[in-house]
Amino acid sequence: MENSSVIAFPTGRPGPGLWVSDGLWAVSGALSTACLIHAQAMVKAVVPDARRGRVMGWVATSLYAAQGVAILAAGVAVDKIGLFHTVALVGAVGVVCAVGLGVWCRGRSPQRESETVKTWSHVVSFLKQVSAAARVRKPR
Repeated sequence: MENSSVIAFPTGRPGPGLWVSDGLWAVSGALSTACLIHAQAMVKAVVPDARRGRVMGWVATSLYAAQGVAILAAGVAVDKIGLFHTVALVGAVGVVCAVGLGVWCRGRSPQRESETVKTWSHVVSFLKQVSAAARVRKPR
């Protein structure tokens, strides 16, 4: 049965319905936006002013590439296991990742916060090296 859902909803239908789905998409979008704002603030705090535009460009490019890969993987999963099972699987993976990240962050002490900044500094310095290597020289 292709249209059966992994989760049983009290309505007896194979999914949560249009209004519930729209509400869940709205919550997901709001939380995603909050996450992106926080990530941009972290990059701003770590990256020097002279390099910020280039690094933000790399961050945006990486985000777009990751979204493309996720869409491709979801398409393959839909072909293999069906639409409802794919959405349920992606939701379950998202919940597991969010809970894992929450547990990890909750166990962090203030002393370890500086380690996070150091880690981001390493990521940013790597991006700087990549951008310097990829820099195209203008002809004179």
